[in-house]
Amino acid sequence: MALETEDFDFTGKIRLPLPKTFSGIPADWEEWSWNFKAYISMFDTTVKTFMENAEGRTVPIVDDDLQVTFDTGDVNDDATQKAVTFSRKLHYLLANLTSDAARLIVRQNFESNGFETWKTFASEVCTPRCNQACFTFDSVVRLQIQSSHF
Repeated sequence: MALETEDFDFTGKIRLPLPKTFSGIPADWEEWSWNFKAYISMFDTTVKTFMENAEGRTVPIVDDDLQVTFDTGDVNDDATQKAVTFSRKLHYLLANLTSDAARLIVRQNFESNGFETWKTFASEVCTPRCNQACFTFDSVVRLQIQSSHF
């Protein structure tokens, strides 16, 4: 994992354009999240896996969840600290690549854990959940507003 090396540079040596800003529109989520994960995986390919794992979590992600261990089971304090630092950088990057409703989600993460911020995006913005909520709302409205009432 590149986070464990001393020469890890979040900005990278290659200067490629950043992904576009995400405003929180659910229809844009799939494309934007794919582009963002492709961008972030240039710095460390394992981060994309961490982000995808975070998307499915139902409990909050805290710094203790970022613990890196040796094969012996002992905690690698240096690598763990680098993972926590990367999490903060991820949060900062998300703060700078969001606007409107999406930025509000970032601002609500007071611990600045980037993986928790990503998990929140996936659970609150992801199109299937939004479609489900819209379907539920539509079903309720149809039950209450019937043509016989007019």
